[in-house]
Amino acid sequence: MRAMAGEREVVADGAVLPGWPAHPARRRCGAVAALAVLWLGAGAGSSGFAVRRQQGAPEFRTLQTKATWRLKEGEEDKRSLMATLRSPNTKPRELAATAAALQQRRLLTDPREYTTTINVLGRLGLWRECLGLLVDMQRNGLKPNVITYNAVLKALARSKRWREAIQLIGEMWDSRLSPDVISYTTAISACAASGRWKEALQLLAEMERAGIKADVRIFNAAINACAQAGEVVRAMLLFEGMPERQLAPDIITYNALINACARGGAWEEAVDLLSKMKDQGLAPQTRTYNSAINACDKAFRGYETLLLLDDMFEHQVAHGEKRRLRQTLAPQESEGQRQAKPNAVTFNTAMSACLKGGMQTEAPAS
Repeated sequence: MRAMAGEREVVADGAVLPGWPAHPARRRCGAVAALAVLWLGAGAGSSGFAVRRQQGAPEFRTLQTKATWRLKEGEEDKRSLMATLRSPNTKPRELAATAAALQQRRLLTDPREYTTTINVLGRLGLWRECLGLLVDMQRNGLKPNVITYNAVLKALARSKRWREAIQLIGEMWDSRLSPDVISYTTAISACAASGRWKEALQLLAEMERAGIKADVRIFNAAINACAQAGEVVRAMLLFEGMPERQLAPDIITYNALINACARGGAWEEAVDLLSKMKDQGLAPQTRTYNSAINACDKAFRGYETLLLLDDMFEHQVAHGEKRRLRQTLAPQESEGQRQAKPNAVTFNTAMSACLKGGMQTEAPAS
């Protein structure tokens, strides 16, 4: 017969006796009871006393097993909450409540879980909560990785928090964690959304000084930052610096450049870029033509606007058959495959350009 010490329970004739209490006086009583169990067990093999883990006896819950069960229940709740967080059918209000429950109950124990939660909160525009989760993660002894920081940067870029994005890049360097090209691209996008072209160019220069190789996406983000501020010269300098880095401009690059020309009224550069774009084998989009026509409108160039409209219609006819074939093979068109088709903005801007240029009779009718 064995008696179990500590917090174990003893069963006597099917009744549960409490375990050994912590009080010294009661501990002595417990010791006497243990000796009695040992003596009775030694004297009579058929005694009604039995210890908890005797073969054939039921399992009784001790403090240790209770804690284990609570942990299992917590893991089940965590899995359920994470599934709710990842579900595409969860409503925004429920997503925010689920993320709050995971943090308040301290169920987030892995960097991937923190990153998932930050991504969800970022899509909801809750950038402060994303920064709070980053602090909470460090407080719990978990070191954020580049992916986690990029998730927070993306949330800041969505909310146009360019100052916080730049500070977070600095925090990454201070924690001896090297940002990658995605980190800098996201921070530059935050600057572009706020018209902070100088800060965007500083981030690009800082990244290249650190030896991080640039790609087309980060140049597109920097060009877009200059475009939003109407800095045509800066945008063109970035464009001209792409070949020496073995970077080929894409549709996004040309759209951002022509948009910069439109904001700065540089109609000649806009028309020239449109021509280069087609020479490179890239198909202009509706927004591409609209930006070029907008540049002509600001410069009162009605005749050039009509030429752009004619070119747009010719492009539409020439690529119509190819488009129908592409739709047959792949009904879902990507952003770069959409055919240029005049819309209300096209006709309104073209009419404005013709009227400003003294070509009232040639103004197109929508």
